Amino acid sequence: MSDKEAVLELVKRLPATVSLREIPREIEFIAAVKEGLDQIDRGKGISVESVEQMMAEWTTTSAMLKAAMLKAAMIPRLKTWD
Repeated sequence: MSDKEAVLELVKRLPATVSLREIPREIEFIAAVKEGLDQIDRGKGISVESVEQMMAEWTTTSAMLKAAMLKAAMIPRLKTWD
């Protein structure tokens, strides 16, 4: 299926209430998925284990960042309680 045909099929399947702003987002998503599948076909994909490790790092980093931000936000408040 050509890219044009894929876009036409996508648009046909979208609900009638879809906004003009949502349509390009859907096309970008389909393009990214297609690109990823093409990379896998060429042997350039990322293993599940690597993705799981990246996600674990993101979660840990995100949790650490949130804790640091919360701590930074609380310090000025604690000083005003003196």
